[in-house]
Amino acid sequence: FLARLGERYGFTPPYAPGHAAIASMQAICTGQARALICMGGNFALAMPDREASAVPLTQLDLAVHVATKLNRSHLLTARHSYILPVLGRSEIDMQKSGAQAVTVEDSMSMIHASRGVLKPAGVMLKSECAVVAGIAQAALPQSVVAWEYLVEDYDRIRNDIEAVLPEFADYN
Repeated sequence: FLARLGERYGFTPPYAPGHAAIASMQAICTGQARALICMGGNFALAMPDREASAVPLTQLDLAVHVATKLNRSHLLTARHSYILPVLGRSEIDMQKSGAQAVTVEDSMSMIHASRGVLKPAGVMLKSECAVVAGIAQAALPQSVVAWEYLVEDYDRIRNDIEAVLPEFADYN
């Protein structure tokens, strides 16, 4: 996977393993991790020992939560904390090419399209894709990845997934 990802985007991805949720919390508790970026979910309440997890989360230098709705994890603020509200799946996600569909995996491990039908709760809300792409573009301005181009039409993202993971042929 990493070799194909690097080929597709012209970079050498890190091969060192990252952290799953529990290992992330352990890294936070030991001070190995000083920042946390959460894409949805309720990180603090997902931990087996909620009380033991609370204090270390408040000692982080940075916490960023990309979220469709508020949750209790957002109350455990780091030195610098940001909540980036995003469109929910029920809301229309309008991009340059038109209304978008996101792909989701259901409880039966089936992947299907999900299209919002409700008017967005606010005119300034962006999609998760747009927020991630915006952060990537700001952090890596010389990136070979055309972040804005991908966000304009989510089919392009799925095409890139297919190029990296052939088992997703005909993903669109």
